[in-house]
Amino acid sequence: IELRTLAHLSNDPVMIKIYAEDGDIHDITARVIFNLAPDVKPDKVKHRLPSKRVAFSVANGTTEKGIYAQLVMDYGTNGFPIPDWLTEEWCLWFMTQWLAAYDHVEPYFDQSHYRARRYGLVWEPLGRFRLIPEVKSTHSWIKQAGDRQAQNFAITSFAAGLLKLGMGQADESLEQVWDGGRGGWVWPLLTIHDSIMVEADEEIAEEVLEVLSYSMDTVMEDRATGEHCFRTPIKSDGEVMEPTEMEGFELVSRWKK
Repeated sequence: IELRTLAHLSNDPVMIKIYAEDGDIHDITARVIFNLAPDVKPDKVKHRLPSKRVAFSVANGTTEKGIYAQLVMDYGTNGFPIPDWLTEEWCLWFMTQWLAAYDHVEPYFDQSHYRARRYGLVWEPLGRFRLIPEVKSTHSWIKQAGDRQAQNFAITSFAAGLLKLGMGQADESLEQVWDGGRGGWVWPLLTIHDSIMVEADEEIAEEVLEVLSYSMDTVMEDRATGEHCFRTPIKSDGEVMEPTEMEGFELVSRWKK
């Protein structure tokens, strides 16, 4: 959702087109930057992994040093040897190529930096704002930290706001189902980044999943006009898990009265 949010905020036509056509942005990025032939499938480790890592790193304002450290950790965690070509210089090159491929993103970041310097704060479409006095510091490392906050705040805050709106919409929809005489029960458990986890009566679990998915997919649709007020489609997926599949989770049902 954060990359879709970045596409919306920057109004980048390439990103918007990819999501409108239900494309895989990381595969497409890999094809463009690595100049792969149409019949060549991007390698999961060599091509897709760095494409995905750089995409989120750019949104977070991570430097080439940070991207390099994250990729080294990614390869080590997955049991792969560190490639010979992986250097900080290569990470800087990849980041530059990514910004060139989606050329509306960097001007959007520049605008966010300007707002922080001009007004001392940045804001996002749902009305939240963040004070960023760091950008006026005389210390370069503090100023750089402020710039990273400025370009990342609207992306993460807007994405979090969409999740909250989706939760509220799901709550209303589920209440309507139950007010209509439908039996069963649902207990919200927690959110994990851009995911919602609930515990539900087994007999209605699939129905609850449909309500949650619909609530997230339509979270930016105007209820009065039906207009989709987001520049990309919002698509969610989910699954119903049996208690035995949820290793490490204690079900709240044992505490229900």
